[in-house]
Amino acid sequence: HYTINKIGFNPGVAGLTALPEARMTYRSQWVGLKDAPSTQILSLHGKYKDLPIGFGGYFYNDQVGKLRRTGGTAIVAIQHKINETTTASLGLGAGYYRIRLSDNYNARDLTDLSLAEASAGLGFPDFSAGIYIQSKGFFVGFSVPQILEPKLKFSDSNIAPKSALVRHYYTMLGYRFDLNPDLSLEPSGLVKYVDNAPLQYDVALRVFLKDLFWVGGSFRSDAAAAFMAGTDLNDRFLLAYAFDLTTSDLNTVSSGTHEITLGYRFGKAPDRDGDGIPDDKDQCPDKPGEKANNGCPTVPIATLDDRDKDGIRDDIDECPDIPGVASNRGCPVDDFDKDGIVDAHDKCPKVPGSFALQGCPGTDADGDLVADELDDCPDEPGPQYNRGCPLPTPNVVNNVESLDMDDFAIRDVFFDSDSDDIPAGFYEDLNKVAEFLVKHKEVKIQLSGHTDERASDEYNFALAKRRVESVMFYLINRGVDRHQIVADYYGEKKPLDPRKTPASYQLNRRVELRLLFN
Repeated sequence: HYTINKIGFNPGVAGLTALPEARMTYRSQWVGLKDAPSTQILSLHGKYKDLPIGFGGYFYNDQVGKLRRTGGTAIVAIQHKINETTTASLGLGAGYYRIRLSDNYNARDLTDLSLAEASAGLGFPDFSAGIYIQSKGFFVGFSVPQILEPKLKFSDSNIAPKSALVRHYYTMLGYRFDLNPDLSLEPSGLVKYVDNAPLQYDVALRVFLKDLFWVGGSFRSDAAAAFMAGTDLNDRFLLAYAFDLTTSDLNTVSSGTHEITLGYRFGKAPDRDGDGIPDDKDQCPDKPGEKANNGCPTVPIATLDDRDKDGIRDDIDECPDIPGVASNRGCPVDDFDKDGIVDAHDKCPKVPGSFALQGCPGTDADGDLVADELDDCPDEPGPQYNRGCPLPTPNVVNNVESLDMDDFAIRDVFFDSDSDDIPAGFYEDLNKVAEFLVKHKEVKIQLSGHTDERASDEYNFALAKRRVESVMFYLINRGVDRHQIVADYYGEKKPLDPRKTPASYQLNRRVELRLLFN
């Protein structure tokens, strides 16, 4: 059945599974009928590391009546990733097969040259090709086996019968979609075309339960229906069974067809984002998410009445043209006076101030933005980290006015939950920072990454690092030198607000920006 082992129908399938795997199939056709066909197939395929190349092959043994066909095919497939979820694969197969009379055949006429040749066997090469495309739950493929149409002739005699293995053309199509997080359906079809023969088709439907067990059925145009079922015994082994029943008069002399497949997966399924969903089943393989959301993080859904696309309807959004957060009624968590202190924690939100004075300015005789109450050198300007005193080196910038810092302030960048994408509302401020740093190569900037507490320490540290890198690369792409940037990652260790509220979580998801003058 093509639904159970596609590689036997299309070499383009090689290497497209998450893990290398082997499958062994045994098929006993028309049980009860003398000399009925019997087939055994052993297939193996996988991908080599991260190369866009799949390898595979299969060994084949088939006996029909007194004739036996054995051989194998080696497959290589070239893969092309069209986008994040879609891959196209072109597979080529080359094999060698041998047809001969079975060992238990007793010929009456031992002088018949055709029988003598058939007993010895006839070997021939075989080639196949196929293209296969898969995207999320969708797949489509086209393949052509027996391309060379090898001629079968067991004797050089002019009266010896002649035959050939004719070329086949297969087209398969299917789509698997979720009804809910635990239940999904997969309708599919296979069409086979052979010259001078009726068009044949096979339609199937499978129902999957929690990716552990499936049942299904199919109908073939050559008067056969099938019941199928399969299960993952564990992370390594899988088992599938199919029972075919002919709908023609042949069912009066046979009790159906049995097919059983045992599979084995090698290695461990890759899971780049560590959310427990293998990459081949994860629609967001680089961002952790819930299984109910196909492995993607839950994000606000923008509607037609959401101009700023922040997931908050315009009728309840107090800032409908500026992306914001629900905890702030659709408005961004802002810093009106640009003093680096978020308004919610700024006791003087309209006037620039210092952290030590909770956002209020106090007096500042030397104009270095360090309140006199905290300035060890109140009459000489100096940076805050040096307690307002000038640095004793020739390269120290003693006068912030010489750096053209009028109307210039740094604004921290706040992020959406589980995101390292910089919100568009911060672009203008970051552009100003980049422009300033490009103009003043002697100045450095410190980027400190933070998260809220709703994940493991390891994950939050990695998320804080990605947030810092997003800001860092934004600045570098606008001309800032890498050596001007100092990066620190703290994860959840330094919350701005330790309370467990949505507004507090929003404040803690941030990258802090601080200029270093030296």
